[in-house]
Amino acid sequence: MAARKWKHIISAVATVTMWTVIAVGVLTMTVASLGAADRLSLNTTTCFPVGFYQRGSTPVPLKDGDIVYLCPPIHNASMRQAFRRHWVSRASGGPWSCPGHLTPFLKKIVALPGQTVLVKIDGEWIDGKNLPNSQMMTTSPAGRQVIHMPYGSYHIKPGTFWDYAPGNYAYDSRYYGPVPIGNIIGSAKPWLVIPGSQYWLQKGD
Repeated sequence: MAARKWKHIISAVATVTMWTVIAVGVLTMTVASLGAADRLSLNTTTCFPVGFYQRGSTPVPLKDGDIVYLCPPIHNASMRQAFRRHWVSRASGGPWSCPGHLTPFLKKIVALPGQTVLVKIDGEWIDGKNLPNSQMMTTSPAGRQVIHMPYGSYHIKPGTFWDYAPGNYAYDSRYYGPVPIGNIIGSAKPWLVIPGSQYWLQKGD
């Protein structure tokens, strides 16, 4: 009887401990969320893993591999098509939005002034190194022709950079070209994301 009694006590203590740990964890995350809420952005595209990203100031100096929020160059045929086909979303305004209330793009910097980008239908190469999952999409899932940068080699000029996103159906410099460095509005750091969700939308869907 005593052994059974102690077993019940130990089980009860373990249960209380488990729920205490869960409660503390939830509370900690809630407090952290409240403290960082004004610096968090929700990414729902599959360019990068879906989830929350913490915003920060623009990285100085810029480096290959930096993840940033940027305003894409909009005065080109590719972006006009993106607006027309509703491939981009709108923001409500404020300092973290782009001209025309365009939602900022979440991208990775992969080439800076002086570097060379090679664009081919089967992918992109930066100074001879291939970028994963960078094949050009020439038609949309609906079968429409997608405007993109002409195939060839691009030497990145001063004051600009080349961006990239690894997910399926990512819309990046392959399509609209180099971006002025002044179009960066801040850095981005994964805060609470779903790993692998950038590949949820399968090509062909």
